[in-house]
Amino acid sequence: MPGTVICGWAPEKLQIARRAIIFSHKKNLTLGSQDSLLTRKVWNDEHEMKHDLEEKIKQKWQEAWNSCTKGKWTKTLLPVVSKEYPSPSFWWAQACSGHGAFAAYLQRFRRAENPTCSCGNAEETADHIIFTELQYIRNQQYIRNQKYIRNQPTTPATGCVK
Repeated sequence: MPGTVICGWAPEKLQIARRAIIFSHKKNLTLGSQDSLLTRKVWNDEHEMKHDLEEKIKQKWQEAWNSCTKGKWTKTLLPVVSKEYPSPSFWWAQACSGHGAFAAYLQRFRRAENPTCSCGNAEETADHIIFTELQYIRNQQYIRNQKYIRNQPTTPATGCVK
């Protein structure tokens, strides 16, 4: 389930039900009782039907996400399901799932000797990198870009705030 939220794709079950309803509507067929996506409704046109289906899919998807017991870290970052999140990339998926090139995660599989971040202040987790390290780097860049400080030496952004 966290993967569907990270990628912005509704679960397959809901997508299949949506396509079956659209197909049955176009062909004037009647779906059986497995139509769990909708209560019977007559639409004025196809646009209205597709809009209604998208709203109901998003509602059911959000309900499933709210009741999902997996993906605690992903829920912290992405509490609301949406198709509007950035296209998934290698880095986006690692950051949102917490699974990836983080020392704390790699140590669980004996791929890293210790879980400590190179800053030495905490375990290297997605949380630490996103909310501590990146914030420190942004602050350093902001300071360097200030006109009144430009001529003063600054320390390189190599660790988190101590």
